Amino acid sequence: MMTPEASYNSLLSHYRKITALEQISEILSWDQQTVMPKKGGKNRAVQLSNLSGVIHALRTDPKIPDYIDAAKPLKSESDSILANLEEAKKQYTRSNLVPLKLCEELALTTCLTQESWLEAKKRNDFSLFLPKLEEMVTLKQSEADCLRQPGTKRYDMLLNDFEPEENSKNLKELFSDLKPKLIELRDKVLSSRTTIPKLTGFYSETKQLVMAAKIAQSLGYDFSAGRIDQTEHPFCSGSNADDIRITTRIDEKDPFYCLFAIMHETGHALYEQGIPKKMAYEPIGSYASMGVHESQSRLIENHIGRSATFCEYTAHLLKKIFSEVPFSNANELFKMVNKVKNGFIRTEADELTYDLHIMLRFELEEKLIEGSLKPKLLEEAWNAKFLKDFGIAVQNSSQGVLQDIHWSTGAFGYFPTYTIGNIYAACLHEKINTISTNTEEKMSLGDISSIRIWLKNNIHKHGRKLGARDLIEKATGKKISVQPLLNHLKTKFSRIYEF
Repeated sequence: MMTPEASYNSLLSHYRKITALEQISEILSWDQQTVMPKKGGKNRAVQLSNLSGVIHALRTDPKIPDYIDAAKPLKSESDSILANLEEAKKQYTRSNLVPLKLCEELALTTCLTQESWLEAKKRNDFSLFLPKLEEMVTLKQSEADCLRQPGTKRYDMLLNDFEPEENSKNLKELFSDLKPKLIELRDKVLSSRTTIPKLTGFYSETKQLVMAAKIAQSLGYDFSAGRIDQTEHPFCSGSNADDIRITTRIDEKDPFYCLFAIMHETGHALYEQGIPKKMAYEPIGSYASMGVHESQSRLIENHIGRSATFCEYTAHLLKKIFSEVPFSNANELFKMVNKVKNGFIRTEADELTYDLHIMLRFELEEKLIEGSLKPKLLEEAWNAKFLKDFGIAVQNSSQGVLQDIHWSTGAFGYFPTYTIGNIYAACLHEKINTISTNTEEKMSLGDISSIRIWLKNNIHKHGRKLGARDLIEKATGKKISVQPLLNHLKTKFSRIYEF
């Protein structure tokens, strides 16, 4: 019979195998979206499906509960041991609820559905994506049915994969408080007579990639443990703190898209690179939730990157790289990168209207999974809701229902984490402003090291040891509230639009 120490070490050894294979799966998915040959899709789907089956077998190994039970006497020895045992038990229980065949089918379908989405988006034709979307929705409904208990909702089961212990009822209450205030502030901004300088000119791909590297480096991204590539939909991916990769998309008429995509993805990467290496292969060696993950990217992108202070650094950098930039000073750039408009594309949305895009997606995807909205009616429902929320009519599929990759990957429940992240980011930024010294002066030079260190000590280093809300509340010393976000937005946009 093994000692508690030996059982615990056996559990960690088992998780090293699981995590290593999951990291391989991450790299294969990164390869698919960046450099894989066009004809490689079907073969990659088979690879990922089989790999998913092997991972599932390891996750449902009957030895896991034995290891956990035998290691229980160690619980009182450290918070990390207790957290690892609890997280391992949670993951084991979840994995055993979903059959192996369904896991393999989901992995196969996800890969093929991404290919279908990309082709449909390029050809601007939702009908090309619909068959695979219908298949994906059915599979995700089946997965949710495996996970849920009587009286619970399908959607909440999928949401919990990204935001543990959260539910759609809480989100609706949160969003119902936030949405009307955002609309009120948006309408006030759009009625302002303040003129914002327009972005004009041509910005080469080569120079934008130079800009991207400079920005990521200034924010603290470790290039010896990462890289930048181009893809249709920017993302951050990798295996552990020593291999975290970010991507961007280039529009040669709009360098701001690349600029803020890089800031956003660097925020994600800093979180991953900040998780202690000793935790890398442990059950808790991951992010607390996607809401917390998004808080890191939105904090870097919006509270830092779009701030008047950081624009002093960015203005200097852009002028150095692009001679044709249409602004004369940092204040003009600050106004340009915070211009508010009712645009179609979520990833190009300003900070004020962004969460309205998220709430639209949340409402639609919940109905898809619950079965009250059929996939064949999704585009019609999207267009009608967009017209109601934004007051402008969607012209084509690519600027509407096909713009995001998430549903093609089966990531139902992911979208709300962006707004949760915005709420968390504002709470964190409010706290940082009360404790940091010389932050503004350093930011004007592109140096956010003091903020990065604070985030590492208060967020990154904990991994999944704490739940999301507990983690944010412990870091800030306050209960979660939408008020810091509303205060931040009102202060910024009343300054820019002079009201």
